[in-house]
Amino acid sequence: MEQFKNACNITPATNTLTSNPTRTVKPLSLKEEFGMYMSTYKQSTDFETFWNQKQHMLPILTSFVRRYSIIPATSVASESAFSVAGYVQRKQRSSLSPTTLRYLMLLKK
Repeated sequence: MEQFKNACNITPATNTLTSNPTRTVKPLSLKEEFGMYMSTYKQSTDFETFWNQKQHMLPILTSFVRRYSIIPATSVASESAFSVAGYVQRKQRSSLSPTTLRYLMLLKK
């Protein structure tokens, strides 16, 4: 990971967010947010808890995480659904209505 940070020229960022209400808060750049992430993340932290706690401090990275963490890593779920559909609607059961087939697919899950 250190090689990656060095290649990207990323150094641990200091938080520009302060509790002083008179000072304007400068939003962090993506590079600064990534540096902040690298300095605050711990392996033992729960994924969802970490991003819920850091969503205001790391808004750019949080939006990426929300967008891409919901994408399944494999196609197993869709392949399984098509396999079940092929079994339920086979030649011997070709008289099933679309509604009945939908209910059978729902019950099969």
